[in-house]
This record gives sequence, structure tokens and C-alpha cells, in this order.
Amino acid sequence: MKNNKINIKEKIKIFYKIIIFVILTSSISAKGYYNDIKLQGDSIYKEFYITEEIYENTKNDLGDIRILNSKDEEVSYVIEKYESEFDIKISDTFRGEVVETIDKKETKEIVLRFHKNTENTDILANQLVIEARRNFLTKYRLYGSYDNRNWENIQDGELYKTPSTEKLTIDMEIEDRDLSYSYYRIEMPLTSELVINNARLNLVQNFLKNESERNVLLSYDIINEELNASDTSTFIRINTKQIPLKDMRLYTTQGEFQRDYVIYSYVQRVENTQGGSPSHRLDYGYTLGRGSIYRIENRENLEINDLNLQNRKDIVLRIDNQSDRPVSITGVQGSYYPSKLIFRSDDNNDKYRIVYGADEHRNPPVYDLVNYYKTLERIDRVGLDEKKEYIRAIIESEDENESPKGYDKLFYKIFIGLLSVMLIIYITKSITKKNKD
Repeated sequence: MKNNKINIKEKIKIFYKIIIFVILTSSISAKGYYNDIKLQGDSIYKEFYITEEIYENTKNDLGDIRILNSKDEEVSYVIEKYESEFDIKISDTFRGEVVETIDKKETKEIVLRFHKNTENTDILANQLVIEARRNFLTKYRLYGSYDNRNWENIQDGELYKTPSTEKLTIDMEIEDRDLSYSYYRIEMPLTSELVINNARLNLVQNFLKNESERNVLLSYDIINEELNASDTSTFIRINTKQIPLKDMRLYTTQGEFQRDYVIYSYVQRVENTQGGSPSHRLDYGYTLGRGSIYRIENRENLEINDLNLQNRKDIVLRIDNQSDRPVSITGVQGSYYPSKLIFRSDDNNDKYRIVYGADEHRNPPVYDLVNYYKTLERIDRVGLDEKKEYIRAIIESEDENESPKGYDKLFYKIFIGLLSVMLIIYITKSITKKNKD
């Protein structure tokens, strides 16, 4: 009985030693990744785009990112999420002239005719600009015609010209199309003092200014067997690598098809425990998008647009096959606009690195830089070296003003290994000694 009590006490001691061993080894090293930053330029402010490997290995939606200098001191930074920026440009202009002015009982009409720039091009426009030398103020209604006989109502509004300001432009707010009329008619009150000297049509278009789009091949698995799903639908789990995915393009084998699809945050099989015979159902997450893909003759659309995913590791694409054979997917390509990281480098001769994926950095930092970085006049673009493993050795300095330091050097890896071996030997000897006794 006495021996049993001794054995129990020894087992408890060994258990405590194992716990201490685990705590010590886990506290000594906290793994993550880092990239050295290749500085260039004279400005103290630097920027680079978040790379695919940083998105894939980061945690907490980039909140675990830290910029460290050579002393392992944290450096202030801010992450600027992508926002679409468009530049408005006039891509084509068509000259016009007044062909007729008609006075009616209560209204006055001015008819304008516009000319093609070349015989083989159509008139396409979404903006009408008039030239008037005299001051006026009038309400108007605008019509368009292809032949100066049949007229279609476009819109109404107000035009004016004063010594201090003017509104002589009509932006034609027609959804999803540009107008191709050759004639326009402006109808106004009979008392209107508007006299048009010249007119022109403009085709105004928005051009995307940002040029930071990235493409990435995404891994995927067809999970019909996992879900025990029939071939009436094809379920594809796509690893998004946590990138802020905007669009996807599917690659398929040759053949004609047209299929509807739905994208879910997840799809999983759920067993039904109630009732008699065992059964299962499919549990669908949030709907992230829907649409159709097709390839018919020489036309195809295999694009999936406007996803706007953030901090998501995978999604499930469901393609509705109905009674047709499943579409054979051969590849998935994603596109995204990466966020930009701006940081302050007080010493351009120092060495800086970006660290990410370490458990010790759980909460995103907030620095003063976030309040004024958009007003900076100059920021240098810098690059990153290849990804490396980062190990943080938690060793307190004798100087209270110094923080614990993180190292990737071989010395600290050896130190961690030796300490682990010593603890294992100590525990093994303790167990062997007690067994001999």
C-alpha cells in the first residue's frame, strides 16, 4: 500500500515536470515568419504592397504584423486597404451645330445636329456641352433622335449663365449605355433667353487609376464525395490564401455548357441524429455570390466577379449541373488588389524586417502615423527579400529599459534544442531511478 502511494506521488512529480517542460519550451520560442526589407530612397517614409505569402501566413486579418528595426524595436506603420480610384477622361468628341429654332405657343425648341468623326464610326456620347455668350436662366427638357423626326425623351433640368457662374453641361444619366443619336432637341419656355452659339457631344469614361492588381493560382478540391453529394451539383472548395479576393476565373476542359453557380462561405455535411434510419443533410454558410458561367461556340464567360472577400481561408463554389455531365474544372485563378503598408524608417542605414504569423502578436497596433500618413509628400517604394522563419527567444535583458529580443540566429535555436534535451534527460533519469528503487 505504501509503495502504491509512493508511485502515485512520483507520477504526480513527473507530470509536473512535463508541464514545466512544455511551458518552458513554448515560452522560449514563438514561431512566425519574416522578410527583410530592402530600403532605397532618401525619404524617411517607405511603402510596399502586402505580398501573397504574407496574406497566407498572417493571422487576425494582418493584425499580427510588426515592423522591427535591427534592435528588434517596433517601428510605427499603417496598412492602407485598397480603394478603387478612377480618372475621368473624355475619350471622344463630336462637333455640332444649330439647325433649327422653333417658337411655339408656349415653348421654344432648339434642334442640334452632330457629325461623325469618320464615316465608319458611330456617334457615342453621354455628355452635351453648349456654348452661349449671353446670360440666361432656363429650365429645359432634352430629346434625342436618329432622323430628326422620331424623338425620345432623355431628361430635364436647368441651364444658366451669369457673370459669376454657369451651367452649360448636360450629363445624360442613362444607365448601362451611351447614346448614339445624331440629333438633340432642347425644349424650354418661350420666354427663355438661351441662345446657343455652338455645341459638342463628349464620350466621358472612367478609367481605373490603380495598377496594383495581382493574379494568383488558387488550390481547390472537388468535395462531392466528402459531402456525399450527387452529381447534380459540383462542390468545389477553393483555398483563397486569405487574400482580399475580388474576382476569380475558372479554367475548364473544352465543351459547350451554361451553368448557374452559387458561392458559400462553407458547405458541410451534418448527420441527422433524430428519427429512425441514419441520414444526413448539407449545411450551407453565407451566400457570397451567384451568377452563371458558359462557353457557347466562340463565346465564353468563366469570370466570377465582385467577391470582395476579406480574411477568409476558403470558400465553396457550387455549380448546378442539373441533368448534364459535371463541368470539368482544370484550374482556378484569383485576382486581388493588395493593401499597402507604409512605415517610418528614421535611419536609412538600419535594417528593417516585417514579422508576421507569430502567436505573441495578437492585437493590431495603432500608431500616430494613421492620423497623418495621407498628407505625406514623399514616400519611397521598397521591396522585400524572401520569407524566412522567425523565432522569438524570450530572454529578459538586465537593462529594464530594453525589451525582450527576437532572433532567428542559429545560436538561439541551438539554445532551445539543448534546453529541451536537458529537460528530457532529467525526466528520463528520474523515471529510471524510481523504477530501480
